[in-house]
Order: sequence, then structure tokens, then C-alpha cells
Amino acid sequence: MNKDIKIILPPKLYICSSRENQTIQTDREEFNIFYANIIQPYSEDFDVFVNCEYGENLGHCWRIDQLLDSGTVFPLEIKVYDAYGACLAEKKTMVEAVAKQRCGEAFRVLAVGDSMTRSAKYLAHLATKLYGIEFVGSRSFDKTIYHEGRGGWSFENYFHGTREKGSVTSPFLFPKGVSGKEYFGDLGYHRDIADALHDPYQFDGFKMELPKDGQIVMDKNEAFRFEHGKMTQLEKNVLWEFSFSKYIERQGLTDLNAVTILMGANDLQICPYEESDKRITKFIDNMERFVQSVREYSAALPIVINLPVLGAEQHAWGKQLGCRGTQKMYRFNILRANQMLIEAYGNRENEFIFLSPMFLNLDPEYGFPKEGYRANKYAEDVVAHQSNWVHPNEQGYCQMGDVLGGVLEKIRGLSSTKGGE
Repeated sequence: MNKDIKIILPPKLYICSSRENQTIQTDREEFNIFYANIIQPYSEDFDVFVNCEYGENLGHCWRIDQLLDSGTVFPLEIKVYDAYGACLAEKKTMVEAVAKQRCGEAFRVLAVGDSMTRSAKYLAHLATKLYGIEFVGSRSFDKTIYHEGRGGWSFENYFHGTREKGSVTSPFLFPKGVSGKEYFGDLGYHRDIADALHDPYQFDGFKMELPKDGQIVMDKNEAFRFEHGKMTQLEKNVLWEFSFSKYIERQGLTDLNAVTILMGANDLQICPYEESDKRITKFIDNMERFVQSVREYSAALPIVINLPVLGAEQHAWGKQLGCRGTQKMYRFNILRANQMLIEAYGNRENEFIFLSPMFLNLDPEYGFPKEGYRANKYAEDVVAHQSNWVHPNEQGYCQMGDVLGGVLEKIRGLSSTKGGE
């Protein structure tokens, strides 16, 4: 067996089961494993064999859209052969069909991420797909779907983003010695939210707030206490700490049922092969740091780690980033990171840590927006190419949401999902 060929699959997959006699097309369930998304490196010359009781091998993917009873569990094995019938790689996973539950009690989910979470498109899809899901956080564009999504952010922004170092303000950073309840936030940041001339990408979707008596207010790196309309200086050089517990206290989210994390696009986007080992190790370390901060708040709050999706074709990378990155380089880094996330968190559901492998189900051909481009200056031919290097189209976001939906329904079906207790 060729050890250079890898099949990247988590040990478990959760798919929502369709309801019997389902006739509404948009509510019919489908789950895909696209071979180009999981085989590293991938070649069209490979013969991909799927050993499974359910679903169909369609040549470019394994797809299941059958009506399965909730609780159906079955093995799925993928084998990759070369043109001479030699097995290059094989991988097994277990698939479980979970029911979309009807429950009266809200299931509250905090989604943390980058621009893909900022768009809220995969969250909005789940809000209509699943019953009783409530997405919470400090940011919303429609006052319905809330989240902690920020475009262009990596883990470093969440761990180190203060006004002292720029315009961003991490919602998880707090002055040491100050509780979440008494901390107001950064004064300049709230001025920018209220300023009609501010950068809408950075500041839209947030609620403009005013400090209350007794609260601690930051202005860049200086701390003040707000009392009776006046600011009294406390410290000039504040020390910061990353604290999920203080975030929960500040936002009043003690009845949270799950937290999901979707990072990686900015952490690994412009990452040369020579820096891959260092950058991916840092990314994994940062994921663990976030996980541990959640665990300091609650040992039982379910954590969902979304395995990030791959990018679009090289034409889109060139059009939008010039020569700064390539599709294959990005794919190399994301798949390596996903493999390491699977190794680190793939068998820890007894610790309430779950994987949501979004990258499996995103159609590499039809999951990204497309535009027509002239073939060259002189040719009249217009050629359709993918037009965004990393962000999916509406359908692609729905495919991402479908994967997370199966995991959330699995969590909701467990009896011990009362986060924060």
C-alpha cells in the first residue's frame, strides 16, 4: 500500500434522516463524500471503490439520499486503486442517521468563526432546516441569526485582537482581574459602531452600547471606571486574558447548549509549503487553546469543531489574489490540518467534543459561485470559471450546514447536553 496517498475521513459521520413521504425538494436530505476533497493527493486516474450497504458510488462522489430509520448505523469503506489494480489507500468510517427532532425547548448554539460564519448563510440554512435551533452571540445582521463571525480573522485575532494593536476587538479578551459582568468593552470600538462613516465590514451587525455605572471601560490599553457619566482612570497598561467564561458571563449565555468553531481559512490561506508545518502546528495549538478555555467554563458543554472546506479552482485564486497563493497550496494545508484535527479530536465524544467534516460535502465544482470570463484579449469565447477563491455559493453554504446539522441533532439527541451545568 502506498503510504503517500491518504484518505482523510473522520471516524464517525452523522447525517440527518429524511422524513417519510417527504415531498419538499429543499427539505430532502442528501450527504456526499466528494473524492477530490478527501484523497491527498488526488488524481482523476484513481479508481475509487466504496464498500457500503447504502448510498451510491457516482464516480466523483459517494452520495446517500435514502430514507433511513433514525439510529441506523453502518460502516463505510473507501479504497483507492491505481490503473493496475494496486490498492493505494483505504479508510473506514461509521455513519449514523439521526432524526431531525421536534422539541419545544430552544437549542442554543454559539457559532465562532471567520467570514463564512460572518455571512451566517450556513446558520440561516440550519435555522430553517432544524426545529428549535437558536443561534446566539453579539453580532447579527437580521436580529434573528446571531453569531461570533468576523471576516478576515484568524485565531490570532481572537486571542490577541485589542484596540492597542489595531481596530479589531476580540469578544473573548478581557482585562485581568475584571469580571465579564463588570466589563463594558472598548470605548473606541463602540464609537466606530455608531459612526456612520465606519468600515461596515468590520462594525456592522453589532449593537451600539453605553457603559453602565460601575462598569470598566477600555480606551485602547487604558482602563477606566464609569460612574455617573464620568470616567475615572484605573490602569494605564492593562494585561489581557482570553476567557470563554467571562464572555459567557458578559453576554448572559449561561443556558448555552453547544459551541461550534469554524476556523482555518485565514490561518492557512497564504501559507507557503515551507511554512506549512509551523503554521499548521500553530493552528492546532490555537484550536486546543480555545477548546481548553471552553472546558474551563464547562466540562460538559458540547464543542463542535468544523473541519474547514477546500478552496475553488486556481482561476479564482489568480483573479482575486494575483500570485499570492494557489489552490493546490491551500488544499495541501487545509487537508493536512483536517487530518491533524481528526487525529486530535476524532474519538473524544465521551468528552463532548464532536467533529463536523464540512469539507466532505461541499461540491468542488458546483459549490462555488461562477462568472463568465473572456478566454483572452482577442478571443470572443466566454468561459465559465469559479469566481471566489474560498467562499462558497448559497448552495455550497447549505451543504456545509447539512453536515453541521447532523452533528447538532446527534448532540441534541443525547441526554447530557445541558451545557454550563
